[in-house]
Amino acid sequence: MSPIGAAFRNYTLMYPALINNTTINWFMGWPASALTEVALRFISKMGLNPELNEGLADLCSVAQRSTTENAALMQQELKRIFYVTPTNYIELLKGYGAIIKDKRAKVDA
Repeated sequence: MSPIGAAFRNYTLMYPALINNTTINWFMGWPASALTEVALRFISKMGLNPELNEGLADLCSVAQRSTTENAALMQQELKRIFYVTPTNYIELLKGYGAIIKDKRAKVDA
């Protein structure tokens, strides 16, 4: 449930148990080394040239950190919150793998 907007406020006023019986999970940002390691594990399973794996993993790490920084800047300037979570990063890596698989299938055909 997103804490943004009037709907959350209204639900908490109507159902106080939402606050009393809720556990909040705070997602903290991953360090650059963790982002690179996770990306390297995903990329190594894609069957790419091994020489490219580290560079692509670093690129994915930089992209995630840049997105996080820009989300903070957007919140500061536009007063809009854009959540960047580890799940977004995993989805980025899975999406990249799906694109690689799709392109290989087209080239093979």
